Amino acid sequence: LPNGELLAISGASGAHLATAAEKAAFDANAAIAARAFSTLTGHMKEAQFPFAVALAALAVERKAGYPAFDAATEKPFAGIPTTVLATAIGYHQFEGMGLIKAA
Repeated sequence: LPNGELLAISGASGAHLATAAEKAAFDANAAIAARAFSTLTGHMKEAQFPFAVALAALAVERKAGYPAFDAATEKPFAGIPTTVLATAIGYHQFEGMGLIKAA
C-alpha cells in the first residue's frame, strides 16, 4: 500500500464474518479511511466490485474523497486521493482488491 493516508472504497457485502474481517483489517491500519458504500446502495451482487472501482476512479479524477457514509464507524479523510483502494467481499466467497491511481 502507498505511504500516507489512503481512502478505501469498501464493497463488503454486509455478511457478518466477511464484513467484520475487512473492517478489522482496515482498523488495524490507522492510515486507511474506508467508505462502505453498501450502506447507501445495498449489495449489488456482481456489480459490487466494478462500482467500487468506479467510485475510486471518480475520487482520484476529481481529487476529492468522499465524506463518511456512516460517521459512527468511518474515519475522516482530509487528503487528496491520488491512489484509492477498491475492495469487494462477497457473502460466502469472492474477495477482490484494486489499487486505483491516476494515469
